[in-house]
Formats: sequence, structure tokens, C-alpha cells
Amino acid sequence: MKNTVCTVALSLALGAAAPAMAGIPEDGEGLTGLYGGSYLCADGEHGLILDIATLTPRGAPGVNEGFEVQGELGFFPVLGGAGGAFADVAGRFDVSGVLYTDGRLILRPGAWSIRPDGYGAAGVNGTLSQRADGLWQITGSPAAGAGQCSDLIATRVAP
Repeated sequence: MKNTVCTVALSLALGAAAPAMAGIPEDGEGLTGLYGGSYLCADGEHGLILDIATLTPRGAPGVNEGFEVQGELGFFPVLGGAGGAFADVAGRFDVSGVLYTDGRLILRPGAWSIRPDGYGAAGVNGTLSQRADGLWQITGSPAAGAGQCSDLIATRVAP
């Protein structure tokens, strides 16, 4: 059975994010949609797609405490990981969590839609910020054991 520590254990460390060009919109406008990118592990690069499906305001009326987030996270093969032990693995699972007004994004794993044999899902902690060109981007570093994965980036590519 394959050890899956470096491919799905996505617990993004905060940091490495470019400074935000603007704060998180109070109404969440323009933040839902598909974010595509990749992350690196000891066995190579892996593709990542995050579908942020819904954002529900948190806090009392008139008090902005960010949003409850619902979505789905998928991972898939990319050319940069073609030689790795998990080069052909793909999967997808539900995520839910919180997007704070300062851009911190914390997601917990949920049910699997596509689960590769022997794989386990993990949470995500990252930073959402707006790039200079106006696109929204999540940056971080997956924590999959002692330094096995690093450098996650995913940019909003579709509403």
C-alpha cells in the first residue's frame, strides 16, 4: 500500500503570500469559483483545483467576521510530477471552513467524491490575497510530514 503522506495531506502553512492589493470584500463578491494551481512534494509536483462553491457571512448582523466556506478540493497528475511515486493519482473531497477578513483561509476535509486507495484527506490553512492584476490567489505550503511538501499556489480562474 502506498504511503500517501506527501500527496493529499494538504495543511497549508500561512505565509509566502504576496501582499494583498485590497482587503477581502465585505460581501464576498468575486471570491467563489475555481482556483487552479499546484503544490510540490518530495515525489514531484501535483495539480490542485479548489472549487469554492459558497460563502456565508459570519457574525452578528452588521458585524463582518468573514465567511463560512463550502467547496471541493481535487488533486491530479501534472507533467512536473511525472516521475514521482504518485504521478498518476487523482482524487477529490469536500471541504468546509472559514475565510477571515484578513485573508486567512482555514478548511477542513469532508467526504470523498473520488478516493484513491490508501489516501487520507487533511485540512488546509492558507492565505487568500488579490494579485496586482486583480485575480484572487491562495498561497501557502502543504504540511505533509517533515518538510515533504512545499510551495502551494492556486489562482482563481473561473467564477
